[in-house]
Amino acid sequence: MRPEGEGAYGSSPLGGGADSGQGGGQNSAGVKTIVCESCEREVPADSVHCPYCCGEDGRLGALKRGAFTGGILGLLAGGVGAAVLLSIIGPEYNTWSVVSGIMLGFVVVGAVLGIRAGRNG
Repeated sequence: MRPEGEGAYGSSPLGGGADSGQGGGQNSAGVKTIVCESCEREVPADSVHCPYCCGEDGRLGALKRGAFTGGILGLLAGGVGAAVLLSIIGPEYNTWSVVSGIMLGFVVVGAVLGIRAGRNG
């Protein structure tokens, strides 16, 4: 059995139930609800993840984190890659369009790899 407020993937953005002092109660259909700490919407009390924040299966947050982390790492790798490549080919080809293209390519590849890792993890 999991402790209250924690889901299958570690800590959950969902708050406690109606008796924990964090809002909640019952909706018009008589289903016990709690309030999500992130979006402040009422969700069923037995939800592991907020369907509004994390999607129905709880993966939306993981995909966003993977895309952001991959994009940042791609930006760093793109900067290093552009510096190395442009130092090899010489200063006559150092234009902003070349540097921007290299860095954008690395950011896109990093974001795609991050999303892929988020889906598999």
